[in-house]
Amino acid sequence: MQHFKYHPEIFNQPVRLSDENPYEVIRDFFLNYRLSEIRQMLWDMVETSLTSRDTVFDGGLERGNLLYFYSQVEGCSR
Repeated sequence: MQHFKYHPEIFNQPVRLSDENPYEVIRDFFLNYRLSEIRQMLWDMVETSLTSRDTVFDGGLERGNLLYFYSQVEGCSR
C-alpha cells in the first residue's frame, strides 16, 4: 500500500467518512464485527505479515513497527 505514503495530502485526512458522523461509522463497524473477531483478524494480519516472505517486512524495524502498531490498537502496555 505504498500509495498512502506518496500522497499524504489525500491520505492524511478522512477518506471514507464524507458527511457521515464518525460515531456512526464506529457504531456500524462494531455492529458488523464482534470484538473477539476484530482481535483475531488483527492478530492474523500481524502473524501473516511477520511470517511471510514479503520483502516489505524483511527488516527488524518494519516488523517492530508492525508489532508496535498492533500493541497500540489492542491497547497493550509495553
